[in-house]
Amino acid sequence: ILGTIGLILLYDVFMKNKIKNNFITNSIILIIIFIPSLSFWSSAIGKDVFAFLSVTLLIWTIYNYKGNIFFKYFSLILMCLVRPHYGIPGIFIFYLCDLFIIKNNLITLFLKAISLIIILLCTPFILDFTLNYLGYYKVTSFNSLTYEGFLNFLEVRSRYEVSDSFYDSGALFYPIKIFTLLFGPFIFNTETFFQFVSSIENTIILIILIYLLYLKFKNRLSLPKDYLLPLIIYGYFILHFLSITVSNYGIANRHKWMVLPIIITIFLTKYSNVKYEKK
Repeated sequence: ILGTIGLILLYDVFMKNKIKNNFITNSIILIIIFIPSLSFWSSAIGKDVFAFLSVTLLIWTIYNYKGNIFFKYFSLILMCLVRPHYGIPGIFIFYLCDLFIIKNNLITLFLKAISLIIILLCTPFILDFTLNYLGYYKVTSFNSLTYEGFLNFLEVRSRYEVSDSFYDSGALFYPIKIFTLLFGPFIFNTETFFQFVSSIENTIILIILIYLLYLKFKNRLSLPKDYLLPLIIYGYFILHFLSITVSNYGIANRHKWMVLPIIITIFLTKYSNVKYEKK
């Protein structure tokens, strides 16, 4: 049920804000909504259902301006319940954008500044909780977050993902890491039937994104509005973190549905001229 709600929210955003109203665009929307892996990973009893609902509710809230504050942060809190290492940074990203990018009156600005001080004071405890949740202290010998410790953590985590679906993300060039995360496995390097099926889906998604990007350039690609900026930053954060931590096609095909809805939405929808309403 939760996964279905997420699909309905995503479909609503696509239909109301699609870049063009023609047969091809409508077909793309239906392909995305009914693509098997999306329904599969948003229907199981697990974290992925809540993560997918969190992202789709966040997207829907940003594209539906009334009452956005409550639902926006509710969606991020929902992510915190299952994947705090994505939800907590998301709250920081949207909060800072609300504070410095979106226009505020003096009273609102004062209240946000006070709450920012409180958040900064709580940051060490939040960071410690997140590192504990990820198992940073258990798999490394470091007592605090350091660059060397983070690299060691990634190296240890990658050992857990060694299987027939393993790929060495650490040896890949950064753009290739992102490309492999979103579109791997590829048809030419599949080893099992299910990998082959997944590769066909990934090829379809790649073709769709290339076409949508072409439409954006054809229609004179413009800068996104201010209300979309935190969504873009948040989407890139998830994409970056996944690309450097995931080394398994199976895990990648599960987790990428936290970021693909954001990428597809930005490519598929037009930038509205409606101003961001502070509710």
